[in-house]
Amino acid sequence: ERRHQVRHLLTLFDPDSDDIAILMGDLNEWFLWGRILRWLHAYFQPVPAKATYPARCPLFALDRIWVRPHNKLISLQVHNSKMARSASDHLPLKAVIRL
Repeated sequence: ERRHQVRHLLTLFDPDSDDIAILMGDLNEWFLWGRILRWLHAYFQPVPAKATYPARCPLFALDRIWVRPHNKLISLQVHNSKMARSASDHLPLKAVIRL
């Protein structure tokens, strides 16, 4: 179950650390107000959701990139090209992160 996986994943991060933490992936989380996103936002801070699915006409933000501390995330964009639309049913996200 996805909730169990996210709870376990969050135990791997140290909330008191000054190290950069990056979490990214296809969460397939449809509910913006759902528990999973609330837990992730509580640790990482909300990031603007970018529509990545379906690739041909993106309507839903199913893919995410979070960075902690939040100010290390410089920019977040959807890579929307003809090749990206044909390569997968999701468009890729690209981020600039200050290390």
